[in-house]
Amino acid sequence: MVDLNNYYNRSEDEIAKGYDRHLFRAGYVLQSAELNEIQDIAANRHKMLGDALFKDGDIVRDAAVIVDSATGSVIAESGAVYLDGAVRGVAPATFTIPLTGTVTIGIYLMQSIVTEVDDETLKEPAIDVRAYGEPGAARMKIVPTWGIQGASPDEFYPIYYVDNGEDRKSTRLNSSH
Repeated sequence: MVDLNNYYNRSEDEIAKGYDRHLFRAGYVLQSAELNEIQDIAANRHKMLGDALFKDGDIVRDAAVIVDSATGSVIAESGAVYLDGAVRGVAPATFTIPLTGTVTIGIYLMQSIVTEVDDETLKEPAIDVRAYGEPGAARMKIVPTWGIQGASPDEFYPIYYVDNGEDRKSTRLNSSH
């Protein structure tokens, strides 16, 4: 869950209780928690639909890897991969892997929270309002990044195996539907 001061979100409880929609009533306060919950409930529905069609690590477009079995040099191509409920674009990368043993190549979802301290454009842009220049919502940033398993504490999605420098071309970890 998000670690951010003054961030409230009861979506897990609401989903468990079977709450399906928020019904806003005139004259009642709008809670920031409700906006967070709407967002998460919609994302949960989107993920359930995506999970019915794809598995984490399914390649939607491109995203091939080329392994040089003499040097361990890897070229991971850009592409689109289904990860954690969304089709995500991944940038190309190059790195080197060991030539002995089994190496798992995949994608890390590098997550960070961005606030107005990090990005000035997140302050209220409307000039003719009382809150002009005031901070608003923080942003959850997710950057899919190629790598090898164990190289980062971020969530890892395995896609390819390499055995003793040889790519298992015919046996990807996750096969498309």
